[in-house]
Amino acid sequence: MCFVGAIDPTEYSSQWSIVSEYMPHGDVLAYLDSEAGRQADRVALAYQVAQGLEHLHNQQIIHANLTPSNVLIGHGGQAVLADFGYISELESFAPDRLTTRKKAPFIAPEVAAGGSSTELSDVFSFGKTAFQILTGVAPSKPHVWPQRGPYRYNRSWASHNTVTIYEFLSRCF
Repeated sequence: MCFVGAIDPTEYSSQWSIVSEYMPHGDVLAYLDSEAGRQADRVALAYQVAQGLEHLHNQQIIHANLTPSNVLIGHGGQAVLADFGYISELESFAPDRLTTRKKAPFIAPEVAAGGSSTELSDVFSFGKTAFQILTGVAPSKPHVWPQRGPYRYNRSWASHNTVTIYEFLSRCF
């Protein structure tokens, strides 16, 4: 990812904002629904999200807002994390934004109960995000791991052991 510039703090935010290159495919779900993304390797995309999260954690940065809408797809079809590290400011500015129905399934139980975001809560959010990337099924209930079911088959799973993937993701919860 290439950073283009920065925006000064405003009256609503005391933090700087980073401006990145344009991500032409939008978020990961829009990409997977597009002609270009229909044949995408979903396992590779989930792995790229994991790599991005690992990089943030190695820099002592907590994402604290990982959802499919914050995974953008660049020119070459690579996944890039966005909107990381500023959720605590949003909490003090607009607490109701954390509990929107759309993001609730991705929020770790301890964070929803008022605790701080941590690397472990990021892993919880990664599990839910990766599940949706891999299966196309949105997690409907907060803090509940989806049971095995007739998830949509995807060609990119053919070279991977889906039982192992399922078992790995279930450990994120």
